[in-house]
Amino acid sequence: MKLKGFTLIELLVVIFIIGLLASLSAGVAMNYRNRAKDGRIEATLSQIRKEAALILTESDGFNSTGNELCDSVNTINDGNLNHPDLKVIEDDVKKFNGSQNVDCYASGDSFCVQSPLVTSGYYCVDSIGYAGKTANVCTSVHISCQ
Repeated sequence: MKLKGFTLIELLVVIFIIGLLASLSAGVAMNYRNRAKDGRIEATLSQIRKEAALILTESDGFNSTGNELCDSVNTINDGNLNHPDLKVIEDDVKKFNGSQNVDCYASGDSFCVQSPLVTSGYYCVDSIGYAGKTANVCTSVHISCQ
């Protein structure tokens, strides 16, 4: 009496198919993970508008000494003692964007804050009410997302 079983070729084909399916699903999962990180960056960075409104109300401008929105190296002023949430916002965004700087430019009553996204492009929030993805990069000369 002869015992029947799987041949080595059949087992290797099954293992190959399982490996192929696993690699395809890992790529899809990574894409969803990166999009979730982008969503977290967008939600957190949108909170900057609340802090900016408070600073503007208190100081009649975004770069009043001791209550600046942006610091001297054009990032969020995480040393602003009046608004400790600025540090929380910056740290949270950096946690999800790969520790890249959150650019911040302010002059008078205008500001522009942006962060690179994980997938591509930038998310930008400015004083004229724009909050969204943008290809334009705000600078000290161009304090706007658009």
